[in-house]
Amino acid sequence: MTSFKCLEINVHNNALYHENLLNLFMTYFNYLKRPKSKQHIAQTLQLLITPHSTAHLLALQRLDDEELVGFCFFNQCMGIESGGYYLWINDIYILPSCRRQGAASFLLKQVQLWAKQHQCGYIACIADNWNIASQTLFKRMGFTCSSSVWMDKILP
Repeated sequence: MTSFKCLEINVHNNALYHENLLNLFMTYFNYLKRPKSKQHIAQTLQLLITPHSTAHLLALQRLDDEELVGFCFFNQCMGIESGGYYLWINDIYILPSCRRQGAASFLLKQVQLWAKQHQCGYIACIADNWNIASQTLFKRMGFTCSSSVWMDKILP
């Protein structure tokens, strides 16, 4: 079985992994059929590592060749209903070549550890209806699925 480790990407190590992260995010957005430019992704990653950002990125690295093979991009938020801090998963992705090897479960366990260490009492995310694999993973990890309606608006 393949072994992995998680890296929290921050101002101190971003430069070491920058090009690999850009390529991983390009692959992710192409997978979603929503391609983004490297410049767009780089600008967003720069926001991630600014002081006082609530955004965080855990990158999944395969140990045998040190390739970045997945990530979880999330925000630490605060809510009245949750009674304090909670974690919102924005994006989670594993390269297709690393699926069904325990990579996503390992990454999600690391996200949960991060949340506990940072006083988050709740984790939330959303998955597309067609993404049964993601829903199965989250259910297996103890998450509940509900039928909610996602609402959003792009501001001009």
